[in-house]
Amino acid sequence: MKIQEVNRRYVGLREGRPVPDSSSNIGKLYELLRTLAVPEERPRVWPTLLRRRRPLPRPMICLVTNDFEGGSPLPAIEAWLAGGHGRTVPRARVDVKQMRPDSVAIVEGEVREYELDGEQAKYPCLPILDKLANDISFCGSGMGPIRFPRYSTANWITRQRLRDAQADIAADELRSRLPRLLRSGSLTQPVQTLSGLVGGMVDKFIGALLSLWPVLRLWLFVSGVVPGLSRESRWFMNQRYLAPELSDDFLAFATRLTDPHRIRENSEQVSKLLVHAFLSDLRAAYTRRIWRPSSWRRTAYPVVLLDNVEEGLPDEGSPGANLLKWITEIRNETGLFDPLVVVARLNYAPYREELNELNALASHNDRPPLDEPRDGDERSDSEDALQRWQFEIADMRRNRFSYAWQLLFRWDAEASGPPPRINPGLARPPAPPMAARKWFVSLAVVVPLALSAVTAWATIPALRHPSCAQWPWTTGIAVEEHKNECIGYSADARRVFTSDDALITMQREVFAQNVIAEDRHQKDHRRRLISLIYFAGLTYSDDTKYSRGIVEELAGLAIQQRRFNDKQAPTDPLVRIIIANGGDGMGQATYVVQHMLKRLLHDDHGVFGVIGLDRSTVETQRAITELGDLGVPVVGTTLSADSLAKASNLYLQAVPSTATQAQLIADYVAGARIPDFGSEPGHRLFDRVLIYRPDSTGDIYVNGLVEDLGRELAKNRVDASVLSLADANTTADLSAHCKTNDVNRRTLLFFAGRNDDFATFTQNVAQQCTTETRPDVLAADTVTRLVADPDTMRNVPQGMTVRYVAKGAQAILGGKDCVQNQLDGTGRSGDFMDFCRGIKELAEKLNLPGAKPIYDPAWPGDRTAIAFDVVGLFASALGGSNKSLPSGDVPLDRRAAFLALRKDYSGITGHLNFAPDSQVASDAAIAILVSTGHDVPDRKLSCLLMHPRDLGNGCPDNTHDESEAWFVDH
Repeated sequence: MKIQEVNRRYVGLREGRPVPDSSSNIGKLYELLRTLAVPEERPRVWPTLLRRRRPLPRPMICLVTNDFEGGSPLPAIEAWLAGGHGRTVPRARVDVKQMRPDSVAIVEGEVREYELDGEQAKYPCLPILDKLANDISFCGSGMGPIRFPRYSTANWITRQRLRDAQADIAADELRSRLPRLLRSGSLTQPVQTLSGLVGGMVDKFIGALLSLWPVLRLWLFVSGVVPGLSRESRWFMNQRYLAPELSDDFLAFATRLTDPHRIRENSEQVSKLLVHAFLSDLRAAYTRRIWRPSSWRRTAYPVVLLDNVEEGLPDEGSPGANLLKWITEIRNETGLFDPLVVVARLNYAPYREELNELNALASHNDRPPLDEPRDGDERSDSEDALQRWQFEIADMRRNRFSYAWQLLFRWDAEASGPPPRINPGLARPPAPPMAARKWFVSLAVVVPLALSAVTAWATIPALRHPSCAQWPWTTGIAVEEHKNECIGYSADARRVFTSDDALITMQREVFAQNVIAEDRHQKDHRRRLISLIYFAGLTYSDDTKYSRGIVEELAGLAIQQRRFNDKQAPTDPLVRIIIANGGDGMGQATYVVQHMLKRLLHDDHGVFGVIGLDRSTVETQRAITELGDLGVPVVGTTLSADSLAKASNLYLQAVPSTATQAQLIADYVAGARIPDFGSEPGHRLFDRVLIYRPDSTGDIYVNGLVEDLGRELAKNRVDASVLSLADANTTADLSAHCKTNDVNRRTLLFFAGRNDDFATFTQNVAQQCTTETRPDVLAADTVTRLVADPDTMRNVPQGMTVRYVAKGAQAILGGKDCVQNQLDGTGRSGDFMDFCRGIKELAEKLNLPGAKPIYDPAWPGDRTAIAFDVVGLFASALGGSNKSLPSGDVPLDRRAAFLALRKDYSGITGHLNFAPDSQVASDAAIAILVSTGHDVPDRKLSCLLMHPRDLGNGCPDNTHDESEAWFVDH
């Protein structure tokens, strides 16, 4: 390729920059320095990486003069290089005449100066090289400091004086001194700082680790086994000088460089090792790595200015001349790149007499880049000494010519004239690539971190709502804050719902039993682990909606779990409960199914059903439909709305429907009589019923109950009227029953609302009433949440008799003897006795002495018993005793599980049997109970009527209330 063609393709200084006056030698010299020191006028990252061009070391510029007294250009060059603002060329200037002589060679009898009690030489072996390293490190070029770790290590080792001449002992002495080289700061301060943050054993452990770090670091440095942490020692053992292969390890090699052991080594080889380390550090600093932006900011090579270099003696040379010679030999021998630019002023012409003229140099703008490959076809056509050298260097370095890396120029200070006006911008290094600039690197770090943080904040709920969220790696938990409620599910104690102490404690008890069940299953896979989702509304919007009913159901689950955990037979299953929160009043049940339970049911095939469902609402009905579409059996514990069975073919109901409840109420009203000891024996107690219902029309339970009750009362020829509560949540406008003059004592007030309105309802209807004139109140089964709790029943007017419908009445009537485990067992099943014993053990476990009781029931709760039975239903259907199902370690289909659930099960609340065309356990017990003395410690429940019944009122023996009678034939 012709030189002219190369010039036309070369992109020089950017357009518009003033061109310096090229008529003088100093102007040409400045342009030459620009060419040598700046490898690229427009540095780019990707073109450089893709081009993969091997850079060419720069020639050393030797300004040959006859007289050192004529004035040196080097101070002016140094000032010119340092004159830029911000970025400047890394530089160092040394007046060789002012430097101490080299002291690499050790001569017997020579007197040297030492420090540190004679352990270390006071001065470096190569003073010129040491000054260059220090000046380049601290010149403040604005392109980042250049460190010299290899040279610093070599310099420190060569200055060490070891007292013992025996190599092994000397190596141990050197090892003991190496921490001085490695020490970058005291370890005392970090330990003291940590001591203020931690204490005890943790403090001692951290202190021990920090105290071991210097030992570990010394071992890494000496051994060289870890590339990233042993760079210097590995470099020494892999470089070519002084034959490191003759030493067993780095420590042995380093001992050879010390005083007096260095006396047996070739001093020139030691000197070349020091220079080689210096050049290697520069090469490492300028090696561009995509992951190291600081290397791309170094857009100018370091310039070294050596002034007053003399030839010296023929066999010894001078320190400055030797340094130039060693740089040349190292480049020839290693073939490695180094970015050092040397400008030296000499009073002799080394190796050959021919001197080049600075005026013959081509203009900087017309010169091709030095790093572009060249062939030798046009080497004789150019008058530019640098271009000729560029074509000839490949042959010269292969032949290891001693003058290969030196360009000799004639320098005559008087003929050069005064320095011309030089554009200061010529000395300013080009700006680094945008990708390497500090602000860009900062943005490249900050922006992804910020985007990651924003993305994480948007996608990881635990960052937005730490009180109601789980981390992505958390298993067994999925919660979310939605509509100001914490909803979702949890299978362990890391997440519990609500802030109610009793509810939290009972959830943790269930989770504790989960852990035991999983452990038992791991030890014996023959015992099937049945996972059930208990789905209920565990959060409440205000204090009026009490969670006692949920606590009772969880207690029933925990008692049954504990019962199965205590069994040992391989056919006995184990039960694991996952608690799911559908929000206040199950208002978000569908959302929980669609967004959380759906994923759980897909991933966990050991979940065989959903139980509970809290209350009969439209939202609950939708959730049942969604679960049915997912192929999951659903067993409601206390749900009784007539329409729920239509929501899913996989739905079963453990209690009678509202139609059965309405029939029970109508039978009671029609058959209730004044007892024989009353004023009018045998007369009907009630001839009229006032049904109070909330205004809300979206409550499927209330709607169905009111409709069914009206129809059943009509069948029994009982006068009935439906009245509206003032609001679904308050009855403040309800007229007081006793304010009217025509008080009818035979009117029964039936409360067909929700439990949170009942206390207010009783207070309003009892206004201005005496004990004798208070109306008779019968409540639907919703008030069972309140009746079992003395705290909430205190809101009911004192002395007021409350009749209410209760499911699971057979268990409730076990009374105080059951919760204290004092029943004699006569006529009781083994399951019921286990149930009573479980209540007592659970209360003893949860109630701490001297603290407010967490679980202290006056009698067995109906919800506790029903939950106990529902879990028992699953265990009976899916346990090992069911021979129609595969063994416990074989996966079981959920639809097969549903078919197994339809078999008869005899529980503590009655028989749970489902007719072929029915999904409701119609034969389960349901009764009307009466609570008297609810405001005194010894509260008691009595039975008025129970379905199904064989004889009389169907109530168990010794449980009937004698204050009224009930006639079968009415």
